[in-house]
Amino acid sequence: MAYTRASSGPEAGERGVRYGYGPHHLHGWGGGGILLVLMLVVFAAIVIGGVWLIMGRPRRADAARGPITPGPEQILAERLARGEIDAAEYRERLSALREPPPGG
Repeated sequence: MAYTRASSGPEAGERGVRYGYGPHHLHGWGGGGILLVLMLVVFAAIVIGGVWLIMGRPRRADAARGPITPGPEQILAERLARGEIDAAEYRERLSALREPPPGG
């Protein structure tokens, strides 16, 4: 068991004071409270950063895809539903959409 002699303070001249133990252990650090708070802040920052990386950032595929635009058949169906065209015109235009382009 290693003993040391304190160089100053109330323990000066007394034997039996161990390295780093005793009533004044980490006295300059506020008894370890500052280290505890610092550790909690770092841990919270890691957790918040991880959640932000997983949930908060937009996905690249979503951003590259852009807004979803309806296709020509869907637009035609919406026009029929709104009453802008009748069923005969709908069928005529739909068949024109489904035909292969000329020359191709």
